[in-house]
Amino acid sequence: MAFPNPFNSHLNISFKLNLNTNVDISLFDLLGRSVGTILDKNFDEGYYTLKIKPEDIPSGVYIIKARLVSSEESKFLLKKIMYMK
Repeated sequence: MAFPNPFNSHLNISFKLNLNTNVDISLFDLLGRSVGTILDKNFDEGYYTLKIKPEDIPSGVYIIKARLVSSEESKFLLKKIMYMK
């Protein structure tokens, strides 16, 4: 889902969708505080890779929370990542 890890200049987030799906991806620090929303958008069926370039966040360990909601199912994924400037 997220690579490379650890990362410094950018982070790729990849996902495959079998149906039209709303994708909500957010970033949290290790205390559970929201750092920001990376994406909240509807996607058609297919394979996607997003290139994220972090700005205004310090080096550290973060949690990516991805929520994928389609007409048939909902998925919730967590991934720990490390950002090193």
